[in-house]
Amino acid sequence: MKRLFGICYNPLVFNRLLLFLTFLIFVISSHLIAQVKFTDVPEDHWAAKSVYNLVKNEVTGGYQDGTFKGDKPITRYEVSSFLSKLIDKIGEEDISSLRLELKELKDSVLQAKRPIELPLKGEYSIYSQFLNVIARNTSLSQGAIAKYRIKTEFDSKISDVGNIKVRFDSMDSGFGVTREIFSELVDIKGSFLVNPYDLGLPNLFSKPIELVLTIGPGPLQYKDLSGAIPSDNGYTYDRYRTGLGTETEGFYGGEIKAGYYQVSRDKSGRGVSNVLKGEVGYTLTSIPIISNISVGIGGSYYFKSIASDPSKDLRGLFDLSSNFTPSTRLKTTIGLSETTRNGLLVGGELTLRNFFTAGSHIKIHGVKVGSQYIDANFVTDEFDVAGYDLFRRPLEASTVNFGGEIVQQVADRVEISGKGALRLGSDLKYSGSSKSRATGEIGFV
Repeated sequence: MKRLFGICYNPLVFNRLLLFLTFLIFVISSHLIAQVKFTDVPEDHWAAKSVYNLVKNEVTGGYQDGTFKGDKPITRYEVSSFLSKLIDKIGEEDISSLRLELKELKDSVLQAKRPIELPLKGEYSIYSQFLNVIARNTSLSQGAIAKYRIKTEFDSKISDVGNIKVRFDSMDSGFGVTREIFSELVDIKGSFLVNPYDLGLPNLFSKPIELVLTIGPGPLQYKDLSGAIPSDNGYTYDRYRTGLGTETEGFYGGEIKAGYYQVSRDKSGRGVSNVLKGEVGYTLTSIPIISNISVGIGGSYYFKSIASDPSKDLRGLFDLSSNFTPSTRLKTTIGLSETTRNGLLVGGELTLRNFFTAGSHIKIHGVKVGSQYIDANFVTDEFDVAGYDLFRRPLEASTVNFGGEIVQQVADRVEISGKGALRLGSDLKYSGSSKSRATGEIGFV
């Protein structure tokens, strides 16, 4: 027995009585809260259930005069108090869990709205050349042949910032030309976006930097082994080169590209020649008289991988194009590999759309390639540095090239086209150069 205020008591009995009184007070207070009725919130009020539910859970309460004053404007202090009590009742862990569930729900809705797309697509084409005419010592060479080509592409997004593309192209492998499947018919491109802020370069680039890794044989040329269509000799298939490049955009809107690529390899797969490339392009808008002007400046540096061969070649390229009207565009190109006139490339191209009628398209171009523009030490590596004619055949050194193309759309998916290309020697004579050739084509698609 102990004494409290002079009264003897049993500690065990006292503790049990105190616990019972605490529980009784809690039950009574909860009952009173649940039985709270506001004079301005009758049972049939549209918000009565919500109001009394919050009061029951001690999230909010009424005023001393027995009213709730639901129409009264609420202050920021009252909002803070309300939300604080609500968080206390729900708990921080439940809030975090709720946020996660809402995010998962949002992602699920977006995924459901996104159309289902297979990452694999392809193309199969069959085309015929019924007549091929090429001037050769005043004689005509004719032939007819049907061709086919299969192209497939696997393009898949592997993350929010990554993408991979695998391409298969049969090219000319069905016409007596032997091609290696994995080293020539298949190429791969992987890209990855990097935030400039992560590299400490936020003041140089306005968009993410795209890093691009490519694996492939590089551009490949067709050789007509049958002799039926000799004008197809030199047609070039566009394929990825093995290397690493990057693309991005500067703060003033200029496009920036750079890369290091393997140009040629020996039989063991070891690189023999390589190239470093860089390019900056910018479009000027709101120019008086003309719509816009696009300027491009680029450079390439070729060098040998073999230590015993110090050969190297540096060249620059300048492009200037502009829209005089929405349907007229003029492009000029100047290339420089040496300071002499023989190391120059000069070209121009005029494009006219809807010139005759709606759906018509005209292209006229001319290019002069100096005798030293393509380095003799890299003649097989740089076969495409001067560009192509309208039949996608590489332009050669010591030549003057002219070409024209007319396309007319006659139906929704039918076009009639005609094009021609003339290649002359540097003296502008057709028969005086072994590089001279003239090709014409007419057909429909």
